[in-house]
Parts: sequence; structure tokens; C-alpha cells
Amino acid sequence: MRYRSRLNLAALVTLEAAGGMLLSPPLRGDEPPDQRLGERSSPTVTGLLDPAQLRTLWEKQASEIAGGRFEVILFRYYDQSGKLLDRAEAIRRLEALDPMADEEVIEPLFDDIERLGWSKQESTLWGTRVEVAIDGQKVANVYHKPKGDDVHVYDGVDEISYLGNQASITSGRSNIALTDLAAIRTVPTWVSREQDVTVEPVNAREGILRSGRAVIRFDRATGFVKRYTEMNGGLAVREIVQIGPEGDGGASLPRIRAEIRCEGEKVRLLSIYLIEEADIDAVIEAKDFLVSVPAGTKVVDFRVMDQDRPRVVKVPIGLKDVKDYQAAVR
Repeated sequence: MRYRSRLNLAALVTLEAAGGMLLSPPLRGDEPPDQRLGERSSPTVTGLLDPAQLRTLWEKQASEIAGGRFEVILFRYYDQSGKLLDRAEAIRRLEALDPMADEEVIEPLFDDIERLGWSKQESTLWGTRVEVAIDGQKVANVYHKPKGDDVHVYDGVDEISYLGNQASITSGRSNIALTDLAAIRTVPTWVSREQDVTVEPVNAREGILRSGRAVIRFDRATGFVKRYTEMNGGLAVREIVQIGPEGDGGASLPRIRAEIRCEGEKVRLLSIYLIEEADIDAVIEAKDFLVSVPAGTKVVDFRVMDQDRPRVVKVPIGLKDVKDYQAAVR
């Protein structure tokens, strides 16, 4: 992964020396995450264990990155049946990844479950390169797919999608999963609003924070979140694994972030984000959130309803901003 601007080699060496680049042994998969993590506790180690310090550090880390340009490779596994992949096995494989694992290592990570019925060919987002621009709440994604680029943009007001010869415009942000800051790193700033929080050591390098909402394992030197287990009724419903922090402490990013949506002990959805390049100081302009389309594109505008149906027009000319289509068809 190539980082530009403030994320430099000296910072990486500092983090590695502090233990930030080291992976802990895989957790046993047959026990609840809070019990497994607690087994390795030691009362004699020192480091970040004060909840107030962690809250302050995580809030600082979250504020250090408001946007930038990123190049990401997305690997998304979806099992409608929710029967093929065990949660514990998925976590074991993810946590065993080397911090410098690349596309060639991640691509075959779950090849063995293809014999159970999963097919990469049916997954349109397994190994897909994504260009990402972020400015606060604004997000632009270009997914480079074999049959053409798939563009998704939220410009702060509307969400615009473009694929093939059709564009759609929706007011506000939809439930389509965009590759935004929340997708490529997890910093639990919500902890500052939690009252019932406990923190304890796991070993010399790691600590664990528990609340009714989540169990969080973190690096005690940097605060980097290595594993995040979201709980509901005592059961894990979402797991996040982050590997290989890069940066200067305040502006740290994982090299790999994986998110698992669970159904019991099975994986329903798994998304792995491999961050190949990040420029958090990039100049992001208004034009980054414009979607251009060629002449003949069909535009479906869900903001304007004609007889209870979204407005549909075909633009006679190419447009730099598809939202200007109304002027083109007058």
C-alpha cells in the first residue's frame, strides 16, 4: 500500500516498534468473544487502559481524517442461505492474514467453500477495484467491473448511480452500501456516550473494552481497534477485523478491514476492504461528486414523480452533471 502526505515511513516504524503492526494469535472460535478475550488477562502489564483516555484518543483519531482519495480492492461474500461459512472460521482466517497481505493472498481465502455451493462468478464484487473520493459526508465511488464502470455518488443532497446507459437520482442517501470512511476504518467514537464501560488488559500489547453494545480489542500503545464485536442480546451480530495499522497514531488506517454480518454462528455477509492507496490530504473538489453521462443515457429521477412514477427521460446530449438533465430536454 502506498500512502502519501502525513502517513510516512517513519510513522510506520514507530507503530511497528510499539506493537501496532503485530497480530495476536487467533482467538478460539468455540466460546463467546468476551470470555475468550478475558482468558488472557494479566494484572501486571501497563498501557492504555483508562476509558477516558481511550475516548479522547478515539475522538482525536476520528477527527484526523475527514476525507481524501483512496484506492480499494473490495471482496464481498454473500450467502443468502446463511449456512456455508462459520463466523469463527472466517475470523480465524482473517486474523491470520499478514499485515502486508495483498490481492493474491486474499482472493483465494475462501476457495474451499466453493465446493459447498458458493460461486465467485456469481459475486459481482469479489476482487473489484474501487476509486473512492470522500469529503465529509460526500462520497464518490467508481467500481471497475468487467462490463464497465459502476458509479455511485452521494453529493450531500442526492444519491446518483450510473451504469451502462442508465442513471438514477434519489433524494437523500439510500441504503446502498457505499465505500466511505466507515467502510475502510472503524473508530468507536460512540464510546464517549456510554456510561457502563469496562477496560482490562488482554496481554502486554492488547486491551479489551466491554459495554452492553460491543466488545472491542485494541492495541494498548496506539488505541488501534483490532477486533470489534457488536452484541445484541448477548449474541454477536457484527464482527469487524482490522489488520496492519498505518499512520502517525492520530491519522491511522488499517491496511485491511473486514466486516462480517452474522446470523447465529454463520456468516451472511462478509466484506473485505484492501486499502492499496490513501491520500488523506488530497484536494477534493465539487466536480468529484458530479456524474457525467453521454448522449442517449436514460435518466430515472425518483425526486420527481409523474403520476406516481419516477420521471424518466433520455438525454439528447452528453452532460457533465446528470442532475442538469432538465435543461437539456426542454
